[in-house]
Amino acid sequence: YINQEFTEAEELIRPVIDSRQDDIGALNLLSNILIKQGKLDEAIDMLAKAAALQPDSPAVQMRLGMGLLAGGEQLIGMEHLEKSVQLKPDYRQANILLVLNYLQKKDYDQAINAAKAFHEQDLESDLPYNLLGKAYLAANQEKEAQEAFFKARELAPGNRYASHNLATLALKNKDFD
Repeated sequence: YINQEFTEAEELIRPVIDSRQDDIGALNLLSNILIKQGKLDEAIDMLAKAAALQPDSPAVQMRLGMGLLAGGEQLIGMEHLEKSVQLKPDYRQANILLVLNYLQKKDYDQAINAAKAFHEQDLESDLPYNLLGKAYLAANQEKEAQEAFFKARELAPGNRYASHNLATLALKNKDFD
């Protein structure tokens, strides 16, 4: 039933794209519809067209990077995520995806560096510290992770993610107080 709805949505949006091939919104909508139908290669083509139309758009670069990563194109997908962050260094979603993808690749040094760079762009937020703590934990640098999570809690008292990780580290170290 749901797949039929996506097929119908595709049929509705195709004429728009045929008549207005430079419509970024329509290209993004079609790419989402294609992804939902499992047509990843075609969705990436739509995202690439959008990126060609707006090469300086961090959002377009991020979407293309995500599509490429989902399609198994790790290297070029990461390049587009990095370009997105270069275009807009404080772009939260792109920074999060960049750090998480480095972690998934087990490239801990890059994850730590990306989280630090994000922190430099967003000094008032707990999010970069949480990402940095996550990266340090993955790299088995518990002391640095603990410091990052404490900083996150300073900026956002009661931060559940930081508190959970601090409690986990305390239990691991048998620090029951």
